[in-house]
Parts: sequence; C-alpha cells; structure tokens
Amino acid sequence: MGQALDGSLFCFNLAKAAAPDGHDVLHDIVGGVPNYRITSVSPSAGTPVSRTDAVTVQVDPVDQSEPPAFRPCDWVTTDEATNFLGGQAVTTKSVGDQAGSVDQMCDYSAADRMVISELQLPGSMPTDASTALAMAQASAGSDVAGLPGHAHCTPSATGGADSPAMLVVLLSNNRLYRATNDNCDVLKQFAQAAIPRIGA
Repeated sequence: MGQALDGSLFCFNLAKAAAPDGHDVLHDIVGGVPNYRITSVSPSAGTPVSRTDAVTVQVDPVDQSEPPAFRPCDWVTTDEATNFLGGQAVTTKSVGDQAGSVDQMCDYSAADRMVISELQLPGSMPTDASTALAMAQASAGSDVAGLPGHAHCTPSATGGADSPAMLVVLLSNNRLYRATNDNCDVLKQFAQAAIPRIGA
C-alpha cells in the first residue's frame, strides 16, 4: 500500500484505503505502521477518472512474518557490488520483497557509499514507465548506451549523498530499472549486472 501511495495513487486528491474494519489506513501508512496489501479497487482498474474523483482501495494487513516472495539482492551479488564500489566491503538490505510488491529494491551499503538497485512495476509510478523515462530525460544528464533498454542518467548535483545520481532504464512490460548513487559509471555497472537477471 505504501508503494501505491507514492505511485499509482499519488495524484488523486480523494484516495481512500479501507481496512477490513472500515477505517482509512492512508494516515497509518504515513505514520509508518505495518503495511497493507491492496485487494480491490473502486472504480475498477482501467476506468478513466480525474484527479478529483473518489478512488477507494480495499486493503488487508500484510503478515510481517511471511517469507520473501522476491530476492532483489540476487540481481547484483555482494562480490560484484564490492568490485563496483572500489573494493569496499558491502552489506545488503532487501526492501519490498513481499508478495504483491510493485517496487522491489536492494540497498548496497559500503563504508562511505550506498547504491539502491530497484525494479519498478506498473502501479509503483504515478505515470507509465515510458513517461517516467521521458521525465528523467527532460532533466540534466545524458542518455546511456550499452544497456538493454533506453536509459538516462542524471548526475549528482553536488557529488554527495544529498543529491544522488539516478540511472533509469526502460524495460519491457511497462517496467523501469532504477539505480541511485553519486556516480553514473557505477550505476551503469549495477544495471549491466542486474537487468539480465531481472529480464529486460
């Protein structure tokens, strides 16, 4: 649910998420309480709606003890990440690995650097994947060759973690691969390792 709140529901002023007991959980999500899984949407998916139309999703709490359904940290191994980050030892943290997730990522943390390797599926973005790429291309940066899809990297404005570089790669089936760090060359290496394992 948190992914949809930042993604496909982001633009709706009157979005509501109804839990089984009837209360609206959108404020719970903002407060950081356990996440919820969307079970149905009204109006039904594909129905044209405007920003000011009411959109209601029915949700159930996610069982925090359920095993992961996805393994985003398998896309780039720790040995590969260590090599890409100049030999620094790397630890990983998987995020969004539960069943139904539309935004799966792995945080690769080294002593003074971190890369986030992320797959965004339909529903995780306020727009479709092609539009998201076009928005990235409208910003600073340049297109990147040598990847299995159209790609663009926006460099860091400051060279630090407060303004990370971002690489976006358009994949098939309305998906995006995204990686963030302070160096477009490093991000390209992560993408070259990850995308063949994800599937372009």
